[in-house]
Amino acid sequence: RLLEDRICLDPKMPGQWQSIKFQIRYKDIWFYIGITKKQLAITARPLKEISLMAITEIPVEIRKKVYKLTPGQQRIIPV
Repeated sequence: RLLEDRICLDPKMPGQWQSIKFQIRYKDIWFYIGITKKQLAITARPLKEISLMAITEIPVEIRKKVYKLTPGQQRIIPV
């Protein structure tokens, strides 16, 4: 789901899957996402390096809880 200021994720993997990795581009930010049965790893990277200076935190909602991501740093969230 997409909101005006963030993407929202509620990961539910099929029982036979062990993991999945994918990318989403939203508002000039690439989100790199990896999901296993126990955790979600997410990294946010703005398209332009210069925009890293302007953005200090990038909000993302996972299972109705908002997390603030630091551009370029991976965040691990239990699911």
